[in-house]
Amino acid sequence: MLRTLLIAILFLKGVAVITVGFLFHLVFGRWRRLVLLGSLLSRVLNVAAGPLMNKILRTKGPKFGSAKDTTSKILGGVKLAGGLTWYGKLIVYLLHKADPNHCVNEWERCQ
Repeated sequence: MLRTLLIAILFLKGVAVITVGFLFHLVFGRWRRLVLLGSLLSRVLNVAAGPLMNKILRTKGPKFGSAKDTTSKILGGVKLAGGLTWYGKLIVYLLHKADPNHCVNEWERCQ
């Protein structure tokens, strides 16, 4: 019980530190670190939800689940392979609105 409580406290501290760091960098314009944090979170998402994303975002092409790849990079590879599902196409479209050709550029930059 005590061990679980300590783990929960450490987890909450980690979330608090990340949140405060995010807000600090957002307010003070430290975009480089914010981009690195976004890349880290994308990689964590890619590993943690890889099997689920393989089922709902792609039919063929590169697979999600690698810690060295971001979610955007894999979406770009799947798009070029022509294997995006409608949900994958929606995510790529939304990312495209924020940053034109983001996913494809990420894929090509890393190849």
